[in-house]
Amino acid sequence: MRKLLGLLVVCAAAGVCADAVESTLRALQRGGHVVVMRHASSPKEPPAEGKAVAGNVNGERQLDVAGRRGAAEMGIALRARGIAVSEVLTSPTFRARETALYAQLPMPKVQDELGDGGMSMQDTSAGQARWLREYVRKTPRGGNAILITHQPNMAAAFPQVSPQAADGESLVFRAGGKEGYTLVGRIGIGEWGPAEAAPEAVTFTTEDGAEIHGEVYGGGERGVVLAHGGRFNKETWIPQARTLAAAGFRVLAFDFRGYGESTGPKAEEPALYQDVLGAVRYLKSQGARTVAVVGGSMGGGATGEALEHQKAGEIDRVVFLGAHPDGDATKMAGRKLYILCRDDVQGENTPRLPGIQKQFEAVPQPKEMIVLECAEHAQFIFQSRQAGRLTRELLRFLLAP
Repeated sequence: MRKLLGLLVVCAAAGVCADAVESTLRALQRGGHVVVMRHASSPKEPPAEGKAVAGNVNGERQLDVAGRRGAAEMGIALRARGIAVSEVLTSPTFRARETALYAQLPMPKVQDELGDGGMSMQDTSAGQARWLREYVRKTPRGGNAILITHQPNMAAAFPQVSPQAADGESLVFRAGGKEGYTLVGRIGIGEWGPAEAAPEAVTFTTEDGAEIHGEVYGGGERGVVLAHGGRFNKETWIPQARTLAAAGFRVLAFDFRGYGESTGPKAEEPALYQDVLGAVRYLKSQGARTVAVVGGSMGGGATGEALEHQKAGEIDRVVFLGAHPDGDATKMAGRKLYILCRDDVQGENTPRLPGIQKQFEAVPQPKEMIVLECAEHAQFIFQSRQAGRLTRELLRFLLAP
């Protein structure tokens, strides 16, 4: 057994044991396994002042670009292979929670035993290691469980197989065996599926002087702009961008000014609608005959205002994803799809649906509204049980003549 475990370690390190990885992936397709994963790639130091990404209010360590992309591609491969995930538990650290977000795994539960103790992994308690070993002795029902944690926790719990797990590496266990659990295999973050071609990095300038950074996927004559919410950025759209590109669209996901590398004029109320219009016009300049916009939350609000300020017919159709669009509702021309969760709330537990419904009634035709049976907000819906339906509705609406 020790010899086999040693071979698995060598195979994973050398990246040459494709058969072992494929066998592990097939086991996961059958379900009933526990995946213990080190969070995706993250610099060892916290971000410099002003460089924390959206949501990182405490300035913790966060994923780098490679980590964000690796997590997103892992999630795409999981879904493509039909690997069911019934439960996701994550360390409280921001970088671990980010890994689940970019992979668009089911909404995770924060588990203190998976954390770093607030000490940047200088120490791991025996209790944490014991908790991990106990967990992998259980058989998940309805799919597989994914636990996102840190390398010292993995090494302390499983010293014989994980002295040094790489960024994003996963150990796959099943219940049973001499220790009460058996290592089935290990998977590097880049081994879940075939590598996808990188998108084209682009930069454009808005009418008011903002410099916007984005990425273009695909090359069809019909364009789609993806405008993120306030807790997100362009990389959180990677799975949707690839799906739309595969359907024949030319897709531009961009960072709003003040997000990622995008910058813009300082103002109390940034003209975010200019960023949306700049993205639409960029795709038009590159040969897109028509351009649609999908706006999540903040991005949907900016898109509503863009409809008011656009030149006639610049935006073909829009999707407001959990969004209450800004601007004059009576001037929102073109086809419109409002889609949100019935139990989505904001602020003091205030439902979003009534306000969005009221605006929907005021906007001109053509329009439609879909209310999903869930509680997640905007792009978080892609981590809900309604993710599949949301994707189908987006494709239906965007592909319609």
